[in-house]
Formats: sequence, C-alpha cells, structure tokens
Amino acid sequence: MWDTTTNGEPINNGKFTTITISGVDNPEEVLENCKSIVTALLNHSKTKPTSDKWLTLFPEKVVKFASQLSFEDFGYDTFLFSIQSIVSDFQDPNLREWEWYSSKVNESGFQITFAGWFSFRNYWMIHYQMIPYSKFTIENNDSIFNPKVIKDVISYKNFTF
Repeated sequence: MWDTTTNGEPINNGKFTTITISGVDNPEEVLENCKSIVTALLNHSKTKPTSDKWLTLFPEKVVKFASQLSFEDFGYDTFLFSIQSIVSDFQDPNLREWEWYSSKVNESGFQITFAGWFSFRNYWMIHYQMIPYSKFTIENNDSIFNPKVIKDVISYKNFTF
C-alpha cells in the first residue's frame, strides 16, 4: 500500500489535500505512526467504534494523548475528538472522501498528499503525536492555510507519556 507513491509526487488533476509538517524532531516516527493508524483503520473497518481493541491498534502515544483530554480541552481545541468519534468518522463513507496518495520525509518534517478532500476532522492523527498546529501547513486545490483553534491543547496542557 505504501510502496507505490512514496516520494511526495504531486497529483496532476482532481481534488487533493497536502499537509506539510515542518520543524519537528522525529518526522520519520510521526509519519510511520500516521501510516500505522490508517492501516489499522482499514484493516479493522468492521470493528465497532466503541471497541477497546482500538486502544491497542493505535500507537501508544496517540492513545495516551487522547486519554488525557478533558471536556474543557474539546472546547478550546476544536480539532480534538475521542477515539470512538475518530473511528466512527473513518467508517462513515460520507466523511472519508480521500485516499493516501503520497508521502515523503524531508530534513525537518514531512509531507502527505491525499487524493480527494481530507477533512480537518483527520488532523488528529498528526496532532495527537504532540505536533502543534503551528507546524501544519495545509494546501488544497484552491488555498493554503494553517489550522486555527481557540487554543491548541499542546500550548497549555502537560501530557505524560
């Protein structure tokens, strides 16, 4: 699955979303964790969103991050979701209008290109690895932007791993 387009190739036509992450210490690890998450979601698409199995399928750091979120955090950082909601969204064909197209690691970050529309509801797979939104640049067919929230949970909360 990951072997066909792994060098950051651009999409020549059609809808696309490219997420560029810059200024991170461990880009290879974060990108591999993203691939692991998508693989788990695809391989276990029949597993109910409420199943505890997801807590063992996702990378430990992602699960620990999610488990430390409070009700107040969801009010400040509008891109936060529970594991159950994340899985439910992925299993909803109306919300998953994308496929992983290409990815590459560069000197201080990485880039992922998705064919189709990659919803903001999926930024969690990067953010839950302690990557603040200030490191994100999102490009789609007609715009380039940085995600904005009231307050990035990473900026005020101390997570333990």
